[in-house]
Amino acid sequence: MNAQPPFEPLLKAGDVARLLNVSRSTAFRLIESGAIPSVKLPGRLVRVRLADVRRLIEQATWKGENDKPRS
Repeated sequence: MNAQPPFEPLLKAGDVARLLNVSRSTAFRLIESGAIPSVKLPGRLVRVRLADVRRLIEQATWKGENDKPRS
């Protein structure tokens, strides 16, 4: 039997906005620009994997030395 791993839940733009604490329009811009990879579904639906949002956060540039997260 070939057991496939379950799909990761996909997020809506509003979910992305809440996670990043930005507006929905900013979330849409990040998605449309390719900064966050997305899946385009029929009916003009766009969905994003949580792992891709986390990756964006991890790759963010921190402004000052004291602002960097501690490892």
